[in-house]
Amino acid sequence: GSARKLTDRVDEQIGSIEPLMATVRETGEALHEVAGVAHNFSSLWSAKLRRRAEAAAVKDAAKAARDAEAKRNAAYSAVNTGAGLTGGETAGMQTAVTAEGASTNWMEEAPLDKSGYLHTTAEPQSTPAWLAWMETGVHVAKLIARR
Repeated sequence: GSARKLTDRVDEQIGSIEPLMATVRETGEALHEVAGVAHNFSSLWSAKLRRRAEAAAVKDAAKAARDAEAKRNAAYSAVNTGAGLTGGETAGMQTAVTAEGASTNWMEEAPLDKSGYLHTTAEPQSTPAWLAWMETGVHVAKLIARR
């Protein structure tokens, strides 16, 4: 009989704890759902921020390329119109030429003849026409800067 009473008592105590355990289980499930929603939101938010950063980087690179192109065009047009270049403009052109990968000491590489004209050994058919014009513009600018 005492074992029966002990078993009934344990059943009553488990029965009284069962609502508490159900509440803890429901709270855990709710927290799991909230954590899942927060994870999804943070994933979406970070992906959006990453796309914005990539778009801004592309936009900045395009702007820098446009600015560099405008600077080169201004320098070439100044050379083509015969405008005198100051030391800063010449240095800017040398920087642009160096950035393009050209040699800065071409004056030592390409000799001048007695009349002062520059002679190069470049094959006219081996380079595109626009590149030859660009090289000519750079050479003219260097000659103007030298005088």
